[in-house]
Amino acid sequence: MINKLIASVLPYFPKKFIWLFSKSYISGETIDDAMRVSHEFNARGIKVTIDVLGEFIRDLNEARRNKEEYINLIDFAQRSGIDGNFSLK
Repeated sequence: MINKLIASVLPYFPKKFIWLFSKSYISGETIDDAMRVSHEFNARGIKVTIDVLGEFIRDLNEARRNKEEYINLIDFAQRSGIDGNFSLK
């Protein structure tokens, strides 16, 4: 119940505020950020999990764009030799 409450108010907070709490868990906002940090972890022998977040998708067009972004990310990560998993949200 608390998770739903928090998720429902997050869209109203400034991104910079959210970033203060999430930055230690998130490598960045772009595929390039994800690849860079993933390679850094892999070089230290650590597998990664890469997420494309979609909690705030409101319509079918956004869902389609999110799906394409996810497919591109997986393809790019595989071509880059990333050792890890993908999580769909």
